[in-house]
Amino acid sequence: MDMDQPLISVIVPIYMIDRYVGLCIESILNQTYNNLEIILVDDGSTDNCPAICDRFRVEDPRIKVIHQENGGLSHVRSVGLEIATGEFLFTFALCYVVLQVATSKKTEGNSYYGLAIGSTVLVGAFAVVGI
Repeated sequence: MDMDQPLISVIVPIYMIDRYVGLCIESILNQTYNNLEIILVDDGSTDNCPAICDRFRVEDPRIKVIHQENGGLSHVRSVGLEIATGEFLFTFALCYVVLQVATSKKTEGNSYYGLAIGSTVLVGAFAVVGI
């Protein structure tokens, strides 16, 4: 892990998506940008999501898991923000698959690594595809 890169906190809301949650988490873990804090907020799922999230937490120290009663997307984000320690933040609206993108280029006039998605500039290696 390159400690010269800023820590990026990634907040992922999890709710009743056990069919896709493993793919979503793996896509984040497979990024070329490694200095990540991955916060999985299980919003009261009654399927296999809690167990899947816990399994990934054991396998990778960058992952934090929070299990809570269903409170909705705004509450998920608030809970994630409370424990996020990154210099930058990336939050999903839902579970996404994140495509791997190169992060070796520095953005012009900025010492941090970045990628523009739409009209938003994000720091890190994120190109997002909804599922």
